[in-house]
Amino acid sequence: MKMKTKRTFAMFAAVGMLLSTSCSIDEALKLSGNETLVTFSLELENAMSTRAISDGTGVNELIYAIFDGRGNRVAESDAAAEFPFEKTFSLIKGEQYTAVFWAQNKECNAYSISDDYKTITVNYDDALNNDESRDAFFKAETFTVTEGTNINVVLKRPFAQLNLGITEQEWQNAKNVGFELASSSVEIKKAATTLNLVDGSVGGETNVTFKSNNILDNEYLTVDINCDGKAEEYKYISMCYFLANDNVDGASQTTLDGLKFLLSSEDGSKTIELQDGLANAPVQRNYRTNIVSYGANGGNIITDNINVEISLDPLYDGEHTFTDENVWEEYAGIYTEEALAGMTINIPGGWHIRNGYIIEPMPENWTAESSPLYINAYTIDGNNNTITFEPYKYNFVVKNAFAAADSKDVIIKNITFAGEHFGVYGGVYGGVKGRNNYNTVLENVKIIDNGIYCYNDNGNIPMSAFSNLGTATLNDCTIKGSYWVGEKDLNVNATNAYNIYGIYDVFVPNNKMTTINNSIIGSINVNNHGHLTISGTSTIDKIDANALVNGTVTINENSKVALLNVNEYSDKYAPTVNIKAGAIVETLQLNSIAKTSKITIEEGATITKIIYKGVEYSSINDFKNSLN
Repeated sequence: MKMKTKRTFAMFAAVGMLLSTSCSIDEALKLSGNETLVTFSLELENAMSTRAISDGTGVNELIYAIFDGRGNRVAESDAAAEFPFEKTFSLIKGEQYTAVFWAQNKECNAYSISDDYKTITVNYDDALNNDESRDAFFKAETFTVTEGTNINVVLKRPFAQLNLGITEQEWQNAKNVGFELASSSVEIKKAATTLNLVDGSVGGETNVTFKSNNILDNEYLTVDINCDGKAEEYKYISMCYFLANDNVDGASQTTLDGLKFLLSSEDGSKTIELQDGLANAPVQRNYRTNIVSYGANGGNIITDNINVEISLDPLYDGEHTFTDENVWEEYAGIYTEEALAGMTINIPGGWHIRNGYIIEPMPENWTAESSPLYINAYTIDGNNNTITFEPYKYNFVVKNAFAAADSKDVIIKNITFAGEHFGVYGGVYGGVKGRNNYNTVLENVKIIDNGIYCYNDNGNIPMSAFSNLGTATLNDCTIKGSYWVGEKDLNVNATNAYNIYGIYDVFVPNNKMTTINNSIIGSINVNNHGHLTISGTSTIDKIDANALVNGTVTINENSKVALLNVNEYSDKYAPTVNIKAGAIVETLQLNSIAKTSKITIEEGATITKIIYKGVEYSSINDFKNSLN
């Protein structure tokens, strides 16, 4: 069944025409009356770089619709799309809308959209196993239109992914007994058949057989099955996407009612059925359920048809609660998980921080070699005291991380951090042990004139006093004056310990979102896909938006930036910069960009100097006129 889409527009006359491209500064200035431009910047969440599987590169068609606050559809269409992708509409200011997006491989015939553009129906007839073309993404976004609205939308998979992997040794064991594995199929009980694009709920129910198909050559499934922070590698022998049916909203964890794999030899003469031990395998939207072999000599799924390990892997989404029951037992003198659960921990003066743990008294012979992995939300209130970082061996390569699993809030407030350290981190880099969603709030936090160590490999990321590794909000903070201490550890190769990018006070990495309110910040580095918003009476000395690809920098009313330096990755990507009315930028440096189509300067913004392609402009109008 080919995807059904309407190819005519049903926009209200007052809404205007759908724009096929993003607007330039000049275009934005021509708008008048009750209309304004709304730009959606669309990207696919966590497309995994595992060659053919889940890399998202096969998704090349976008189906979308916009509904007003009364539920009337005012726009709908489909379009060829290469992600990141951008769509711009003219909509009525002050009105509320809901936009729905569905992205898929245009050659896939498994999905059809209803006439009202609200429901996707999945056709499992003749579905093949190991078919990456069935990967797809969706998102609904409700918003109220303001002047020059820019909305970043991350599309997520509506599916659970079911994977089966074996070790190289198990593969070889099978060959040794004459079984040349070539194809696989899988049977699943009670998969959902419909997806509501507006609210994300699923409906319908059917038993599905993903028919036998060749396994994907030279593809490997990586799973940290023993949760030691190091992923093990398995040969990929089965993979499929399906709608998880939890009878609630499609997003909660549930279990498969029945599951069976059929593994076939190259000549078709031998088939192995794998079913034992797979009852109640967990599944969840935007999660990978990984079934892999274990045991002596590399496992025995094929040879013995027993011994499997099942994990629910949050590499896609990260909204599953991951627990480690004994994570605290080995550390004395540290607040326990139970003590931290939803509580405010009041810290007196004179306490210390080492490796992210707030401790008193300082344990003798401290040997902690990992960042803290707090499971519950918590608040640390320093009561306006100074907390001092204790020096330690640099070869630990650890960060002063404050983190809670699965998007729970961590609040750090009323603290001055002092001493020399690797920086304060909101979250844990790479999502240690499956935790990769972090919400960190800093309130009245001061990090002033602190020395920062550099340890990272080849110095390929900026070092900073605060780095956001999730979603961070800084309220009424002062972070400035950070300086590089240098490489001091004899156990670190000095050639790998230098710092290419220099020291910053705040770092916004790829795909992370940082909001700064009413704060004083010295320097900020925004990496490729990072998103930075400056609001309130914030004062910033310098922002380096380095190689901005799909990231954004927004400076709101009453905020002041001395220097905004914007770089683009290549002339293929136009950096997104929004300078709102009432914002102040002393110098806007654009020498290193080729395109200005996504740089919006609202009327009422103040920019003292613009430097573009070596030419200095003393007024916004002079700069805009030069683009004609």
